[in-house]
Amino acid sequence: MPDRIIRDELLTSERYWSVGMEAQRIFVHLLLSADALGRFSGKNYTIRAACYPGIAVDPKVVEKLISDMADADLIRIYTHLNERYIFIPRYKQRLRAKCSYLPEPPNGINDIADEKSAPSPREDRLESASGRRKEGRKEGTTFQGVHKAPPNPVNSETWEAYSAAYAFRYGTGPVRNAAVNSHIANLVKRLGNDAPQVAAFFLTHNDQWYVKKRHPTDALLKDAEGLHTQWKTGRKATGLEARSAEQKDSVGEQIKRVTAIMEGKKNGKLNID
Repeated sequence: MPDRIIRDELLTSERYWSVGMEAQRIFVHLLLSADALGRFSGKNYTIRAACYPGIAVDPKVVEKLISDMADADLIRIYTHLNERYIFIPRYKQRLRAKCSYLPEPPNGINDIADEKSAPSPREDRLESASGRRKEGRKEGTTFQGVHKAPPNPVNSETWEAYSAAYAFRYGTGPVRNAAVNSHIANLVKRLGNDAPQVAAFFLTHNDQWYVKKRHPTDALLKDAEGLHTQWKTGRKATGLEARSAEQKDSVGEQIKRVTAIMEGKKNGKLNID
């Protein structure tokens, strides 16, 4: 995700000033979180994870704010395959060639003209290959006609939660490749429906190693169960807590050793090894 330009015309927008302060705030957060074409997931949880990372907000409050923004035409809501999405009209972000992994809004609400930059030779090859794959192929089948199982929707939710929280923390989207997709899929296998919440929680964690590595998905997968416990209990493990536990263990071992020496001395069998 590129840096955003929030223009001063927002300050004179009747639509912007027609909603309350909290709706204004979440709208600005959506401006910073949307993709290059002004699109964003319309899922209540994903919006909360992106706009209020690490903060508990009542879903009903967020739903009311979404409704207020839609009534003021600050955002436009559409659906694709029974999923809700948000489109921000009058987006005016022209910082790079436009592309999106989210479905296109209907023509009736889309005010962004199709001004795609000339594709590179590589993009031409990819588009041609994609077209050849689609020709003569029924949806849900492979080239050989073997039925292909639909993807787990929790995988998509987990990626959206991780990506939104990552963009909010670092100001840019995370890299997505085959390895990252594998980490997300395996995280869902290990944590089930809790995976999206844990993925977003992970981006709020200030563990020194996570911060140094910029919260990579391999660390998220590696510490999945521990992060799940921290998310469930609301207690983040810290280096200080680990050192404290280590000190307690050391003191405990010393006490056991002294006790053994005293018992041996009492029985006439002193052993200091």
